[in-house]
Amino acid sequence: MNSVQRRQQLWLRRMSRRQVLKGMVAAGALASASALACREEQPQVTPAPVQEETPRPGGTVRAPLVGLSSGNPPTLDPYKELTYLAQIPASWHYSRLVKFQAGPNIDPLDFSVVEGDLAERWEIPDPQTYIFRLRPNIRFHNVPPLNGRPLTADDILFSARRISQDSPNRGSWNDVVDRVEAPDDRTVIVRLKKVFAPGLNHFANPELFRVQPKELIDAGLQERPVGTGPFIFEAFERDVAIKWRKNPDYFIADRPYVDRWEASLVGDPSTIIANLKTGTFDLALLDPAVYNTAKTEVPDLTFTYNKNQVIGGFYFNFDKEPWNDPRVRQALSMSIDRDGILRVMDPTGQGGWFSAISQLVPFWLDPKDQSRFGPNARYFQRDVAEARRLLAAAGYPNGIDARVVYSPVYGKAYEQLFTLATTTARDAGFRLQLQPQEYAAYLTTTFRGNIQPDGIAIGPLYVAVEPDAIFFTVYHPQSARKNWGGTGPASLDKDTQLLQMFDAQRQELNADRRVQLIHDIQRYMAEKMYMVPYSALPGVGGFRPWVRGLYYKSSFGYGAEVAIHVWLAR
Repeated sequence: MNSVQRRQQLWLRRMSRRQVLKGMVAAGALASASALACREEQPQVTPAPVQEETPRPGGTVRAPLVGLSSGNPPTLDPYKELTYLAQIPASWHYSRLVKFQAGPNIDPLDFSVVEGDLAERWEIPDPQTYIFRLRPNIRFHNVPPLNGRPLTADDILFSARRISQDSPNRGSWNDVVDRVEAPDDRTVIVRLKKVFAPGLNHFANPELFRVQPKELIDAGLQERPVGTGPFIFEAFERDVAIKWRKNPDYFIADRPYVDRWEASLVGDPSTIIANLKTGTFDLALLDPAVYNTAKTEVPDLTFTYNKNQVIGGFYFNFDKEPWNDPRVRQALSMSIDRDGILRVMDPTGQGGWFSAISQLVPFWLDPKDQSRFGPNARYFQRDVAEARRLLAAAGYPNGIDARVVYSPVYGKAYEQLFTLATTTARDAGFRLQLQPQEYAAYLTTTFRGNIQPDGIAIGPLYVAVEPDAIFFTVYHPQSARKNWGGTGPASLDKDTQLLQMFDAQRQELNADRRVQLIHDIQRYMAEKMYMVPYSALPGVGGFRPWVRGLYYKSSFGYGAEVAIHVWLAR
């Protein structure tokens, strides 16, 4: 047994894999990246009851980093990689100007509720100017080489340069932000290029602006991060865990409650359930595939559920035949048995469908509701005969053979979702062969639309906190990480009507009118099918009886939005 395996034994509490697998539906289910927010079991959100107990400080929380999708981050610098495995850990040690609020009376998919992080207050003197007043006495972690020095304007400006120049998400930032100014150490002014309705949401988005120290690169701190966040980074042991300890100088009094947080990097479902059963893990993001097994093996586990905000499906290079023809993409969508996938994969009964966006309230328009969605809802309904007719009209009466590239890093549950989506499409003549690709190569090629000439791709594309973030990250041609390829006449960048609709919704300051504009975009994109979504399985989480203050928020800001409120009653 090598040293890594010995360290893993600290986490592993073996149980028969057959015990777990017999409780899993054959197809598996959506990986736990989609379980970053949770809601109660009823279709309508029922907030968890407010805890009347006095929070008890101390203790160590142990939990998987991202449930069944846990794994090794390729880097601890969120400005270097797109992957959730790099973005999520950053929320424990880095801060933002503002963040999303989580709590017992806040819908976990409501990202309109923003509170200060580094900022104690802010002003919006006009729609294109945001002035943030920072809290006093903000200090970096008291570890070398910063040794608790104060946050300065230079750190703000350094971080602004990194998001605008280095981040793979810089397109989303640069499209909106003209410049960031820091006239003094406690004032940050963000000036926008244009009116931008979801401005505060943009600044709270944990995939965008995080504050790092100006010494980051010169001092080699990219892989041993030092920030101003609620937890101090201690160690990253590959294949084992990332470990943090409480920041005693955190600028929010009495937070975090726990002394330590250890995030396991093991995503194996049998290991996760076994550790929940023994109490080694206090909580975990799960998924529908292990729901029945978890209920049986851990009877006192409290479950939480949520709609799915991780938009995903088949995506394409629009210069490649036959995928440059919208009729072929429509046929692919109409060949997928979304409800059949849910019947097989979702024992919770809370799954649903995506449109062109994830299930964000109040923006998402459910294509199952044909009366509200309108006639283009038909492109989501399974109709094998119509799919075959569309293929024949496009010149493919004998069907289509293609490879479908994906990354195994998302876990077995996602692989099974991909398998069912491609298998059900076969009934209409799509003979699709799944082809795995190593994750690093996938992120730098396929994920950004550089898809093999004879293939397409499938996978989760974006953990969204706002529809605009989906429009301008996944779809917009100015995005540095758009999930499609092509420059020809069938390419999305030639769809001037859609691009105008994108611009119109982000400049509409009336909230109700903006919702209607976003509904119209979904109706329009249903006919185009620039991305063909698979089924939207629910997120599932579970926690043991001694866990308190756990109110999920479905964003990559877990450390600062959720973890700081958790405490242990044991």
